[in-house]
Amino acid sequence: LILGVAALCLWWRWDAIPQRFPIHSDLYGRPNGWAMKSWHSVFGSVLLGTLCCLFLGLFMNAFARGMRRVHSSGSDGEKESRFLKTILWMLLGLEYCMAAMLGFSPILPPRLMTILLVALSLLGLAAVVVTIRSGQGGWRLRGQSSTSTPGHQAPAGDRTPDECWKGGLFYYNPADPAVFVEERFGVGWTLNLGNPRAWLGLGATLLFGAAVLGLSSLLMRN
Repeated sequence: LILGVAALCLWWRWDAIPQRFPIHSDLYGRPNGWAMKSWHSVFGSVLLGTLCCLFLGLFMNAFARGMRRVHSSGSDGEKESRFLKTILWMLLGLEYCMAAMLGFSPILPPRLMTILLVALSLLGLAAVVVTIRSGQGGWRLRGQSSTSTPGHQAPAGDRTPDECWKGGLFYYNPADPAVFVEERFGVGWTLNLGNPRAWLGLGATLLFGAAVLGLSSLLMRN
């Protein structure tokens, strides 16, 4: 919706767009990236924003559906669900900021573009901080995990076989339907390289990167 409104605004204000307009600015709001006015440069930003938001939305959906849950119920399950929802909300915030910044870049004041860029950076940093502070699966959200208190069963671990971890870093298990599993070290998730959908995702990521580079060069063309 944001990108659709942006396209209509750009079409409506076409005559007001200068022949050389800023598409990037530094932290002080001073333009340091420029593009010449043309149909491909003006509406290329909308197309780039659409591509980025589409990829991020598909990734969020695939992550939510294809991730292995360690705890499905109980207090630990609630912590894990809250942790995942927090991460997904932050990614959604990134998507909104990205849509506004890329969609309206030909007509946004440089200072406002800087504000959106800072918001993007802060959201990304916040996602990392929340992930580290919450612990893997969100087990630190309410102090110590219930599974570690007396009278409860031992921690469930990550529910993946040890022999399927190659070098402790790469997970390969064709019998596991999960696409994403928790890392064995630190926080975060990794792909199950034994699942064909993981390779499809890697291929889609490479295609997305190539498309972004192509559209960016088109946008910057003078």
